[in-house]
Amino acid sequence: MNLSQNQKKNTTKNDLSMLELCMLDAGTFIRELRQEQHLTQEELSFLSGVSVTHISQVENHKKNISVTKLNQILTATNALYTDLIDTAYKLDDTSRAIMELLLSFSPKEREHLFHFLTYYAQNIHQHLVF
Repeated sequence: MNLSQNQKKNTTKNDLSMLELCMLDAGTFIRELRQEQHLTQEELSFLSGVSVTHISQVENHKKNISVTKLNQILTATNALYTDLIDTAYKLDDTSRAIMELLLSFSPKEREHLFHFLTYYAQNIHQHLVF
C-alpha cells in the first residue's frame, strides 16, 4: 500500500486507487485533524499509540502511514475514513452519503454492486428513451 517517492512523482490522481490517493493525503489530513482538535503530536501519540516520530514524518510527507496506524489515529480522534476520503476527493453531501452507504456494505456486497453498475454502465444506451 505504501508508495515510494518515485511512484508518487510519476503517478497522476487518475492512476491511483481511492485508498492510495487517501494515503497520499493522509499526512495533511492528520495534521489538520490534530490541529482542529487542539492536539499536539505528543498528545495524539499518547491517545493513538502511534509514535510522535511517526506522526511527524507522516505529517511532513516523509513517511507513508499503514492502514493499521491510520485506523489507530482515526479511532483516537473519533474521525471516520469518510473524513479522509472527503479531504482527498472533496466530496459533496450526496457523494459522501453514497460513500458512507458503500462502506457499510460487506466486501461481497460491494463486489456485486460493482458488477451490476459496470454492466449497467456498459448497456445504458439500451435503456435510454429518445
